[in-house]
Amino acid sequence: MVQRRRIALVALTIAVVSFAATFVARAADPASDAARARAEMERKGRELKKKVEDHRRDVEARQKEVRDRLGIAGSASTGTAKPGATTPNLPATRSLTDKALPTRPDWKPLPGMTKSLVGYCPKRGQDYAFKVEMATAEATRRKQWVGTIYFAGIYSDLQSGSGEMLCIGRLPCSARSLPDAGWSTIPEEKIEFPQHFRFCSLGVLNAETATLFQEHKLPMQLSAILPLEELIFPPIPMFSDSPHNESSKADSFYLRQSGKDIIGLQKITTLNGQMNRLCRIEQETSSTPRIVNRRSFSCPSENVSLSYEQVGTFDAKDGMIVNSELDYLLEMQDDTRLLARIRRLYGDDLAGARDAALQEFPVSQWPAYFKRIPADPDDFEIGFVRSNAEVASGERVSVSIDYNDRNSAGHRRYVGRSIDRGDGNKLRIRLDGSDEEVEAHYTSVHRARRQ
Repeated sequence: MVQRRRIALVALTIAVVSFAATFVARAADPASDAARARAEMERKGRELKKKVEDHRRDVEARQKEVRDRLGIAGSASTGTAKPGATTPNLPATRSLTDKALPTRPDWKPLPGMTKSLVGYCPKRGQDYAFKVEMATAEATRRKQWVGTIYFAGIYSDLQSGSGEMLCIGRLPCSARSLPDAGWSTIPEEKIEFPQHFRFCSLGVLNAETATLFQEHKLPMQLSAILPLEELIFPPIPMFSDSPHNESSKADSFYLRQSGKDIIGLQKITTLNGQMNRLCRIEQETSSTPRIVNRRSFSCPSENVSLSYEQVGTFDAKDGMIVNSELDYLLEMQDDTRLLARIRRLYGDDLAGARDAALQEFPVSQWPAYFKRIPADPDDFEIGFVRSNAEVASGERVSVSIDYNDRNSAGHRRYVGRSIDRGDGNKLRIRLDGSDEEVEAHYTSVHRARRQ
């Protein structure tokens, strides 16, 4: 009996020891797991911190590259000198908003393509002038178009960098039949520029080539492949290395001929051929890159072809073309070449062009639209008003006004003051600068920020 009790006691002791060892082992597992989890979290934290630091350094490197390309980094003595030692000093920018337009955002492009950092940025309050010289020869007859075209910045969007400019000027035409003969004016062949230019960063928005039903504004059928606006402001490709920068496709042109058909309509010959285009940026890292545009149309069946090459120098910091040269060739019965040279004016030359333009078209005679004051988004609330009852009479506001013209549509925000409530949910606003009275829906009105 005693022996049995001893055996039972030994068995119980072994069971207790075994259970205690198992309990200790099981109790130790969570602690070990927690330690391993902490170590893993610390490792991931170090990896994440390293990735963040690497990303920060990469962003800073890309921003430095952008600033170096645009020439906006470095000391205040960095100049905006143009090619050539004789170029006069540039006049100071006279911005009505006293704020410089921001550079284009450094956003991530599509895979395999590099976003172009070169872009137009015309500024309100700054003006530009260009001397344009064009010449062509037909047998012994010579023609030339020479004049100065003046542009005044009338709108600039501080967020997108887009702008609008008022254009004043024309290119008178003169001709002579012999090298020693005097030049005679041909009034009906002068080149008239549109009064209003609207820009995006890639060029003029409302530019288009002449069609069958439109009169050619440029001589020698050049308008068929080059819009008049792009004579001075060549387009810029969106991506530096996009395959779409060069293209070739079948196209049809229509050639007006002298004489009329049986029913009295002007004779027109249809030309079915091939259109080729190229637009690229060269020396993109330079502060003055080159913009190259080439276009050509060929119709071998009718022995007709049109082609031109346009090469321009661009001021990447100022966001404006500096100069360009164009060589155009028309091959029909005889070959005819047209050469054009455009250069931007500075200093006294710009002042002279400004005085001449404003004598011809004084500011007092400008359309009211050109006198509106654009609204700075930082001065007004982000959200629009929720009802026309929120705005008191005489309160300073900004109003968004839609526009829709040739090849461009959108809205512009202008500064004004509320007059009173209009019909329904509308407000009557008097715009600053132009004193126009407009009626706008309350959702187009933004109140001034509270100080």
